[in-house]
Amino acid sequence: MVLNREKLLSHIRDQDAKQALVKVLDRVEIVLRRNSVETSDFLDPYHLELAKGVLRGLDISWLDWGGFSHAERCKLAIGPSFKELGQGEVDLAVLKVVGGSDFHSLNHRDYLGSLLGLGIRREKVGDIVANPQQAWLVLESGISAYAAQNLSRVGKVPVEVQEVNVSDIVLPEEQFKQIKATVPSLRLDAVAGEGFALSRGKIAAVIESGKVKVNWQSVDQVSFQVKEGDVISCRGLGRIILAEVKGETKKGRIALVINRLT
Repeated sequence: MVLNREKLLSHIRDQDAKQALVKVLDRVEIVLRRNSVETSDFLDPYHLELAKGVLRGLDISWLDWGGFSHAERCKLAIGPSFKELGQGEVDLAVLKVVGGSDFHSLNHRDYLGSLLGLGIRREKVGDIVANPQQAWLVLESGISAYAAQNLSRVGKVPVEVQEVNVSDIVLPEEQFKQIKATVPSLRLDAVAGEGFALSRGKIAAVIESGKVKVNWQSVDQVSFQVKEGDVISCRGLGRIILAEVKGETKKGRIALVINRLT
């Protein structure tokens, strides 16, 4: 099979997405040439769905796995069509991190920043599960020993790191603040403004600066129409989910329920 990359990627406009898919197709070509099993970098949900859409049209086998059910960032294992793939063929490892009295103050950004500070690229890092007493870092297996040996601090907090089994991850119960609001429309600036408690003017500037994603895809248009179930994230402000669109009020506004993750 000869891949027609131009045709496979012709519908992709986002350059970051196209670059991620090019790397996936590089793995596919190795599989076709060697009949081997290859794995991709970690992909966010948006890039993963684009990749799966491309792979469905090819005569190969594949599966995605991020270490646990509902993991956001996953790797793809890609193999020849006759090969039945299992989760064990996805090369990932898990590091457990514990620390002292200030450990509870650490968050996702602290862990990611410390990993990147070691020279580890973002695409080699999967989900980070942070609890007050311990955290788990999902990484590409090839860098786990390096990370375990060199990650001695997260922020200013001394930590101890050890490699554990994937099954050792303890997922926290997701906490969120429920916001009931009415908006004139389902424009991104209207919904995000309510969810992040910012004025329409302030949230518009944030959106136009490229700091907002809808379902992990960058959106810089304030008039973008969102829908029930959409995940909206904003750099530095966190993430909200448009949990429910309840319908129109007597005053012609749209009532909705937003979950803001805490």
